[in-house]
Amino acid sequence: MIPGSHRPPFHEALRPIEKLGVPGADVPCYFLESKPGDVLFLNMNIWHAAYGGAAGRRHLAVNFVPKATKPEHVEMMEKNHRVLIDLMARFQYSQPGRAFTDDFLESKRPRIRRMASKWVELGLQ
Repeated sequence: MIPGSHRPPFHEALRPIEKLGVPGADVPCYFLESKPGDVLFLNMNIWHAAYGGAAGRRHLAVNFVPKATKPEHVEMMEKNHRVLIDLMARFQYSQPGRAFTDDFLESKRPRIRRMASKWVELGLQ
């Protein structure tokens, strides 16, 4: 990760690095070594990456946000969904164009269905 990269204007200044194709070993950064089962808590805006991971490795990220009760919350959900779909189109091949599986959206567990309900209501699946 690049320390402090979650703060503007540093965050925006780093945006061109995405297009440079710089090998991971050449990016000035701080390495967070982890092993399976470790949990890392990071600001989601921090510039980070996993280099050298096995193809098809699983990455699970959980974001906590307020319940979407205001128009700006819904706007944030829609924006995040568009960004996620774009990322998935570039890196994930198992279900292109979808952010969530049917197992999540149509879970038999009421708690999971409640979590997914706003996504379903907005048609952001």
